[in-house]
Amino acid sequence: MAAGAVEAVVAWWRSLARAPEPLTSRERTFLIVASLVTAISRWLALARSPWDWDEVLFELAMQRYNVAQHRPHPPGFPLFILTADAIHAITGWSGFHSLQAVNFVAAIAIVPATFFLCRELRMHFGSSLTAALLLAFAPNVWFFGGGAFSDVPSMTLVVAGIALLLRGCRNNASLFAGAVVTGIAAGFRPQNLLVAFAPFLIVAVHQRRRSIAAGAIIAAIVALSFSGAAAVTGFSTYRFISQSDAAVAVACVG
Repeated sequence: MAAGAVEAVVAWWRSLARAPEPLTSRERTFLIVASLVTAISRWLALARSPWDWDEVLFELAMQRYNVAQHRPHPPGFPLFILTADAIHAITGWSGFHSLQAVNFVAAIAIVPATFFLCRELRMHFGSSLTAALLLAFAPNVWFFGGGAFSDVPSMTLVVAGIALLLRGCRNNASLFAGAVVTGIAAGFRPQNLLVAFAPFLIVAVHQRRRSIAAGAIIAAIVALSFSGAAAVTGFSTYRFISQSDAAVAVACVG
């Protein structure tokens, strides 16, 4: 049994250098329908006003960004706020609805993003679509997807980033695209760096030289994102409040 398991892992590892089996027209139709059903469900779940204090902090950050004043709370979610600011500038929507728009799109995109990741992991079509729908219709994802939270956009971005990174085992453009998306995901939430760490190591074995450039892209996006948050807040103040917040988190875990 152990020998069979090793052979299966080796076969999976080698398969990353090849494209997965193409979808049939029927399978593509199922995926499109599932995405549309998800979109309708997200529309019905849209909140009319903030429900959680975090949403209020995100709104305050769009008015005057200052992490030291918890506008928003540390570490500042810089690219989430920046994306909502861009939507506000284009549409003129309120802070809440601009943040909600980011969340709404991500709550729909979680289905094709998760399906894409499962396919890159070499899961069968049925298992891939089932996994995507189970995630999309998990109660917390469904609920948070209708508000102005960063959770769902962060998750959708890191799932898409990992899928692109794995595709990068055989495609250079996908590798660098995955690095950009993963960097943006970390700019939404820095914890995403840990989520993407193991997949990046897998890619690094397949693409040794190019993975160095991909890692540099991720690091550059993260550095620019949080240095921007620190610059707006004040570097010394940002460092102090981030260290204090980290200390509190460690104490709570301990």
